[in-house]
Amino acid sequence: MKTLLTRTILAVGFAGSLGLGAVALAESSSPSTPPPSQPTSAAQAGGPSVHPGAVAQSLHRQALRRMRMRRLARRLQLTEPQRAAAGQLHEKAIAEIRTARADPTLTKDQKVARIRATVQAGRADFVNLLTPDQRAKLDRIESRRECRLTGP
Repeated sequence: MKTLLTRTILAVGFAGSLGLGAVALAESSSPSTPPPSQPTSAAQAGGPSVHPGAVAQSLHRQALRRMRMRRLARRLQLTEPQRAAAGQLHEKAIAEIRTARADPTLTKDQKVARIRATVQAGRADFVNLLTPDQRAKLDRIESRRECRLTGP
């Protein structure tokens, strides 16, 4: 319990230093996450339980994703309508990915294929939102990233 509390405080403090404390706090106390004192249906059924550090890791990953999205929007100089449309595309993709992950009728390979298709479609929709100049900037950003990851 002490470790969970420490990790949560560290994650919220880190997110707060990025200006995201309120969002992280709101998500950590959202009604979709049951309080620790109430067992979840998976725990009642003898299924896997959530690792105490997983909550802090999830908050940290969410903060990093938001930071990357904001940096990309700033570097591409997206307008407010573009930002709103990109946010809607992102939320739609996240919902489809969660649906695919939760579908018990799909095999692992089918889930991977559906998630890949969702990501590719979302990326194509995002690129269609951009102006030609913004697309060129995005291509430069991606090529630099690829060079960093694969080497010169």
